[in-house]
Amino acid sequence: MISVVVTTFNRREVLARCLQALEDQDCPPTQFEVIVVVDGSTDGTLEYLRSLRYGPALTVIDQPNRGLAAARNAGLAAARFEIVLFLDDDLLCKPRVVSDHLKAHTSGGNFLAFGPVLVAAAPLETAAARLTRAHYADSIYGPLAQGESPAWPIHARVPPNSSISREVLLEFGGFDEAFVNAHEDIELGIRLWRGGVNFIYLPDAKVEHLYTKSSNDLAVSEARRTGKLEILLCRKHPVYRSESALAASQTTRMFASRVGDILLKFPIAGQLARSAFAIARWLPLESVRGRKEEWLLAREGNLNMLQSAVCEAGSWRQFRAEFWMRLPVLMYHQVGAFKRNTYPGLTVDPGRFALQMEWLANNGYQPIDISDWIAWCESAKPLPENPVLITFDDAYANLVEYAFPVLRKHRFKAVVFVPTAYIDQSNIWDQANGSAPIRLMSADSIKRWAADGIEFGAHSRTHPELDRISAAALQEEVEGSRAELEKIVEAPVAAFAYPYGNHNRQVEEVVSRNFRLAFTTEDGLNNLGTNSMRLHRTMVQSDDTLVDFASRIRFGYSIPELTKARIRRLLRM
Repeated sequence: MISVVVTTFNRREVLARCLQALEDQDCPPTQFEVIVVVDGSTDGTLEYLRSLRYGPALTVIDQPNRGLAAARNAGLAAARFEIVLFLDDDLLCKPRVVSDHLKAHTSGGNFLAFGPVLVAAAPLETAAARLTRAHYADSIYGPLAQGESPAWPIHARVPPNSSISREVLLEFGGFDEAFVNAHEDIELGIRLWRGGVNFIYLPDAKVEHLYTKSSNDLAVSEARRTGKLEILLCRKHPVYRSESALAASQTTRMFASRVGDILLKFPIAGQLARSAFAIARWLPLESVRGRKEEWLLAREGNLNMLQSAVCEAGSWRQFRAEFWMRLPVLMYHQVGAFKRNTYPGLTVDPGRFALQMEWLANNGYQPIDISDWIAWCESAKPLPENPVLITFDDAYANLVEYAFPVLRKHRFKAVVFVPTAYIDQSNIWDQANGSAPIRLMSADSIKRWAADGIEFGAHSRTHPELDRISAAALQEEVEGSRAELEKIVEAPVAAFAYPYGNHNRQVEEVVSRNFRLAFTTEDGLNNLGTNSMRLHRTMVQSDDTLVDFASRIRFGYSIPELTKARIRRLLRM
């Protein structure tokens, strides 16, 4: 038998439809009870329930308005049966929902079962309903409908239309009542998932969500509540940081740029932007209707969410330090004298390199290493005010003579990516294309400099294009490079750089099983939302001026270089 807990607040008419759908279930009324928790309703809900003649056993709990988590805990405490199914008052169950949940728990076990929550179609559907369908229902349940299994972190939640053993839920402490009307499902889901509870999907246990929230509800009040609780959730469960809405926002066009910083740092700028979005949604223009209205609604809501998060963090400075840092990653190859019949763009003159490092020191930039970035992403361990990561590909021997002494002078950290099959040899992969040979570092040199603070990462074994080799060869290139390098440095190797920058999904999957981070050759800055297997780097060119260099640090690419390229394209037209 199963206890169905329905929470409600000031939605008597919608609740009536929800209860009717439960009464129409194909499960015998003797096999389930319905517990309605009235969370401080003032619209006559309690009087309606007390006068209701109902088929299944009905228990009504009246409490002051304390939020969803408290209401669900109250229903859990009152449940008479071992299995508990949670529903909201605006959900209409298909006839077999209760029986599907009950059947799933027949054999017992430590798991949570959940079915799809689909936004019900309406004759006059709002932009808020369409946006909720796309950003919530479709994104969460769409992959499952295609046969995929529940996955971390998107399915690590206890949403409505989920059932679980009452004993298991009490063992984990129930819902955290600090999360009022948002994120209580995600917070408990994280605890259950990390505690070893299995999550199973019931595709036929469908419920329809009678979406009644207005655009203002979604973009203003709900967004602001989400921003506050995202901060609380990330602080309670740091493992959620890189998966949070705060991280995801940093990958959007508006907030990936410095414009986003201005909107969050200066309240008046954010207020003007919010007003502009809100006004634009109401303009009677054809271009604002339909999908355009959803676009505006999403951006207004995102801005409200982030500004609320800044307030909850305490200040813009604290929010930036904890969630909004950006990391430029510089990519070098050789530092030394140019050698004929080699690629000119890959060699930076020692004097130019020294000036660039001097510029970093004089402008307050502090190089970090791989572990520093991982620690910040995973637990908000403080970073320097202006962090930067300096990397070198291919482990050329001339780094020992020209680059490392400069780094040591400034006490700068750096990472060198090594093609391990060619240690103490030369750049054989380039020689195949006509390049002159250039010496690479020896194992003894790598070991010595690793002990002196230079970090080493893997760059495959033989520097192939990883997306063009067989699965077996890919495995050997990735796993082999890690094993060979760890044997030399006598420590775990955390980072990988894709040769030529080439990668695809298969390559990323193999690399992710062996390394914590992986670097591309794609321009851009990195933040909390950047995919850890696709970190950006900007390549320092042999002819870069300090303006180019400063631009790479500030924006993740060279503005002068990009401008020249655009002019060349225009001239060819």
